Amino acid sequence: MITTNIDDWKKQLALTKIHPLVAFDPGTMRLLLMGFTNENQALTADVLEDTSAFSGYVSQTLADADAHFGIGGYNEHRTVYKRSRVFDAAEGQEPRSVHLGIDIWG
Repeated sequence: MITTNIDDWKKQLALTKIHPLVAFDPGTMRLLLMGFTNENQALTADVLEDTSAFSGYVSQTLADADAHFGIGGYNEHRTVYKRSRVFDAAEGQEPRSVHLGIDIWG
């Protein structure tokens, strides 16, 4: 049964076995919060327009921070969305720029 009532959802969640998405030990592994907004000056047009360059940026950022995983935030205004026409809007509408999930890199 699907519900939109938060209290019902919490009760259902309590009865659900939840498994981790990735094997992560917060006592021994480092997690890095990664930002993909306009404030991130490393996200140049060259990086944003080239999937390989963007992947390299993410990998190098994790390595530089000695992080096992990086996470990208929910509800973040993402510069990276400018690289794809998928996020363009119809005439008279705003293009999508807000991230609606949580990314995990590792």
